[in-house]
Amino acid sequence: MPYIRKDLRLPIDDLLEPLIQRINELISYTKTSYPHLFEGMKGFKESGGIKDEKELTGVLTYIVFKLLRRFYADGGWYEQMDAEKVVDSAISEFKRRFLYPYEDMKIRDNGDVK
Repeated sequence: MPYIRKDLRLPIDDLLEPLIQRINELISYTKTSYPHLFEGMKGFKESGGIKDEKELTGVLTYIVFKLLRRFYADGGWYEQMDAEKVVDSAISEFKRRFLYPYEDMKIRDNGDVK
C-alpha cells in the first residue's frame, strides 16, 4: 500500500512477519505430517495444523477481527466506523492489485461482454 510511509513499513513488517511465519508453519506442518491426505487435493487436511483453505480463511478472519476489536471497539460510533473503512480499503487494494488484472487478462483473452 503505497500511501504508508516507508519509515513505517519496516517496523510494521517486523511485527507481522512472525505471525505470517507461524501461520505458514501450521500449514507446512499439516502438509508434511499428513502427505497422504493431500493426494489429489488442492488444500490441506488433518489435525495439528490448518486443515484447508476454509480454515485458513477462518484463521485470517479471526486475526483481522481481533485487531479491529482491539483498536476500534471501545470508541464511539464514528471511531467504530473507521474499522469498516480499514476493511473496505484493504479489500479494495487487494482487488486492484490481484483480482482486476486477472479480469482484464480474461477480457483480452476472451473478449468483453457486449
